[in-house]
Amino acid sequence: MEQKLINRLLAYLGIILCWVVFFSFFSTNRQNKCIVSNAAGYEMKLQSLYEEEQILLESNERNILGSNKIVVVDAGHGGMDSGTCSKDEKYLEKNINLKIVGYMKELLDECGIKVYYTRLTDKKMEPEERVEFINNVKADLVVSIHCNYGKNKDANGVEVLYSSNEERKQELTSKEFSDILKKEILSITHQNDRGLLAGDNIYIISRSKVPIALVEVGFMSNREELKFLLDEGNQQKIAMGLFNGIIRTLEER
Repeated sequence: MEQKLINRLLAYLGIILCWVVFFSFFSTNRQNKCIVSNAAGYEMKLQSLYEEEQILLESNERNILGSNKIVVVDAGHGGMDSGTCSKDEKYLEKNINLKIVGYMKELLDECGIKVYYTRLTDKKMEPEERVEFINNVKADLVVSIHCNYGKNKDANGVEVLYSSNEERKQELTSKEFSDILKKEILSITHQNDRGLLAGDNIYIISRSKVPIALVEVGFMSNREELKFLLDEGNQQKIAMGLFNGIIRTLEER
């Protein structure tokens, strides 16, 4: 009887020990999962904060051209402000603008020019914010990227808006800079040349203290040109034309 009682007690102790080990392992494993989860969340938060800061502070300081000039590249619209759109509202201007600026950034990063970007994500910026940023960084050149829309569905081509305010008495005028950009884009894309237009009624143009070119890269209201603008290869061509225009301006001035 005593031996059976001892065996029974040992069996109970063994069961209890197994349960203790099991719950200990489960609790530790669960705790480790929480730690990993929290670490991942912390890293995502840091990444989000980093990207948020980079939107207005993205720059390249290598400046290998030997120029101390500062360029601001502005992707028009963003966030709740979609700009214009295709007739079926499937394609938004803000996204095309941002894609082109993304390709420009790749080119500008390689060249090492000092560049600031008003936005690198789908974020809304008021015109006042853009102008304040442009003037605060003391930019020498500003390129603002947009898509066009016309009541005439056959309207197509590139046009560039400039400031006709000559009171600034700058070495380079907004009109001269706009003309260089237009010519460089068309030399690659072979789109229709719609010329230069005074854009003093546009806030970012009228309030900018430096030469600025607002480039309308094509018409989303034109079915064929919309296809052209949505093509990544053509977006890259437009970006290359804008890049070449910036480089040519900095080299010649």
